[in-house]
Amino acid sequence: MFGLKSVIFYLIACQITLVKFFKKLYFSSKNYNKSLQSITPKQIYYNPNPFLLSIIAPSNDQTFKINDIDPNIFWLENKKKDADQMHNFFWLNLLDRKTDNKKIKKIIFIWMIKNSKYKKKIWETSTLSARIISWILNTDIILNNCTFDFKKNFLDCIVSQTNHLKKNIKFEKNLTKKIEILTAITLTGLVFKEYKENYDLGIKEIENVIKKFFDSAGFPLSRNPNDLIFFSKYFIFCREIIKDSQKYVPEFLDDIIEKNLNCISFIKTPNNYLPLFNGATSANLSQFEKYLENFKTNNKNNTLGGLFKIKHKNHFVLVDVDSPPQKKFSRSYQSGPLSFEYFLDGEKIITNSGFGIHISKKSRIIK
Repeated sequence: MFGLKSVIFYLIACQITLVKFFKKLYFSSKNYNKSLQSITPKQIYYNPNPFLLSIIAPSNDQTFKINDIDPNIFWLENKKKDADQMHNFFWLNLLDRKTDNKKIKKIIFIWMIKNSKYKKKIWETSTLSARIISWILNTDIILNNCTFDFKKNFLDCIVSQTNHLKKNIKFEKNLTKKIEILTAITLTGLVFKEYKENYDLGIKEIENVIKKFFDSAGFPLSRNPNDLIFFSKYFIFCREIIKDSQKYVPEFLDDIIEKNLNCISFIKTPNNYLPLFNGATSANLSQFEKYLENFKTNNKNNTLGGLFKIKHKNHFVLVDVDSPPQKKFSRSYQSGPLSFEYFLDGEKIITNSGFGIHISKKSRIIK
């Protein structure tokens, strides 16, 4: 019986490997890249506020000094750096808005020459989604005083990358990556009238993700505080760009954001960090201060998301009182019931909640 199972698992593994191989070949073919081409938008009908990118982009106090960079060797110098960090273009958020935008155009022009057709790492869904979002939110400096050809190639590149996401979104099982994809698709539907159906598709699928991944209180079914923060940022970003475009914000989006903020307010530790439960990392919540200001939890039972909170004078305790999540939601290591964190006078005294997500892959599969 054990031998038969081994054979079955081996055949399944071979099938997955073959599918990935042929998929890579197809994505790299001329026919596939041609299928991504469609109508070039006449113009950008809505220019999003570039500062909204700070909601989802990694926080960084430093500026990106592009005036000291030679655009001709930019990609050669950064070739050894993590592909996602450079090719997602989130670094555009760190630019001085008064910088020399000719250099930005040259950097993007060279990128389009080399990477406008599918390349596995550079077109990885998270990197690609972030790139679309970053480009659109920085069109004020990218397209300022540009040539007709540059603008056309730039818009065509956004459209083809978006079409790739739309063609393959049904294969994406990771919901964190899916929300990134849907945010990018939704944004293109707001800025391009020719692709307004992208907005409808994105909003509909975001609502489906919420139904699948959150409990009635707005806490992720993974029970991972990191997921709560990640999704909250993207939901808030989507709401803000919809408001900025002067469109009606769907009620479900306002509802989930209110619930998410209630959850964040509930689990926030005295030192303004996330509790280290279920694979969470030590993330500072200062970015949420303006949203949490004057926000009070509406939970009277001191229990939310499987966590029980005790506050007494200068003591603060969070205890995991629920069972682990379903297997499909347990990507992060689960430390299990009765793990806890204890704070005294705002300082963490004890953390007994397992270990985080940034460990060896072999260790993470141990339950």
